[in-house]
Amino acid sequence: MVNIQAKNGGVLKKISGHGVKHITTYIYLMMKWFRRLSKIYVLITKPVAALQRNKTYLTGSANVYEAYQDKNKKPMKAPFMLAELDKETKLLKLIVENIDDDIAGHIRFVDPLANHPNLIQSIDLLGIHEQHHFLLCNKYYQLSS
Repeated sequence: MVNIQAKNGGVLKKISGHGVKHITTYIYLMMKWFRRLSKIYVLITKPVAALQRNKTYLTGSANVYEAYQDKNKKPMKAPFMLAELDKETKLLKLIVENIDDDIAGHIRFVDPLANHPNLIQSIDLLGIHEQHHFLLCNKYYQLSS
């Protein structure tokens, strides 16, 4: 059983069994995919981004999942991957921890749906994605309880 904490410290929702495993597995696979992509992509684009370090850059992202659902009247299909979140987080951290924000803000990913986010925005999008997934799971558990 896992308690999902509210900002005030209270318990928002208790999730048990398959739900916890599904959420953890899904988050793990998203992190693993992003880390693998970043390992190569950041290495290639970092020198170019370093040339732009004094220019402004965005740090937040629009919720592309909500926008997709509003536009298409259906949720976005889940990506093809899904397993050890902590391990993937640490591996991604090794890739990005020594990159200054003013360089990371100029490392851009080719992702037209998300308006070609920079590295900072891409990590923000991971959080948005997981929030979106959590809200869907939360709706499901409310309907099934």
